[in-house]
Amino acid sequence: MLHMKKNNSRFFIGVSSIALLSVLLIQINWMREMAEMKENLFNEKAAIVLARTTEAVAGDSVLNRALESGMESKEDRLYIDSLFRQFMKYYNFNVDFSFDILHPASTTVQTAIGFGKTEADGQACYNQSMEEHATTHSWRLQMNTPHKDGFLANELLLPLVLSIVLVAIVLILFILTVRKLFMEQFISAQTTAMMNTMTHEFKTPITNIALAGKLLMKDAAGAPSDKLEHYVNVILEENDRLNRQVEQVLSMSALERGELKPDLEVVDLHHLLLDTVKRFALQVESKQGVIRTALNAQSSLVYADAIQLSNAIGNLIDNAIKYSKGAPEIDIKP
Repeated sequence: MLHMKKNNSRFFIGVSSIALLSVLLIQINWMREMAEMKENLFNEKAAIVLARTTEAVAGDSVLNRALESGMESKEDRLYIDSLFRQFMKYYNFNVDFSFDILHPASTTVQTAIGFGKTEADGQACYNQSMEEHATTHSWRLQMNTPHKDGFLANELLLPLVLSIVLVAIVLILFILTVRKLFMEQFISAQTTAMMNTMTHEFKTPITNIALAGKLLMKDAAGAPSDKLEHYVNVILEENDRLNRQVEQVLSMSALERGELKPDLEVVDLHHLLLDTVKRFALQVESKQGVIRTALNAQSSLVYADAIQLSNAIGNLIDNAIKYSKGAPEIDIKP
């Protein structure tokens, strides 16, 4: 059984380790997908803000003429800046930005929305040239977000920290559980070894007590008195009971190791009860009590381990004697 427990522990640790590793991989994959989703959302918002700003600028004829001539004033740039901020607030897009007004040399039709990262300074640049007016206007807007990576990092910081904390907690609990499991196995092994040692040490004094009791009866001058014979018999019977208890402890240790199975047999419960009651007669008499039996069961045969069943009945009688107020009166009925 101990070997089975070790195998079960290894199985538990193996399955738990695989589950923990799976959770960690799922968490990493979830964080990667979240980062991609945040970046896509950032790009979409930037493209929408740029598109809406371009539409607003294209609809202003005065501003258009200034941009066509390339003579836009500071006020024109401030107005375009306010349009950017207006649409950024509307779409809840709070990020540092700058913009440029580009004047391509040719009037080739540009794509409706284009965005990508420049190689020069590492900042994200978003270009807008409306297809409807690309052939009639020679300007286009470019939106720059120099702190895109920092913005995305801040967006992912809280989920990342929470994920790390949760994974760390689960990992610590797993380590503590495995450590406690090994500790309990170690304590169980030490306890079993100690019980085996103690029970074997008890065998010698038990044998000596039995031998001394028999010699006392044999060496008594003449016929032993009834009282002496009774007391010696009690000593021998209790010594025999103690010997059976020691054997039971050894059997339980062997049973725990998987070396012994319960010794099931047909037992006469009436005889077993009488033998058990007899062991406690002296204790009851010392407290001026009485044990009454009414053994009239139609069938008194049971299939059980006689020693374990006797111990269980003995424990019940012992508790009745111990916790009775005054003289114990114990009735045993089927």
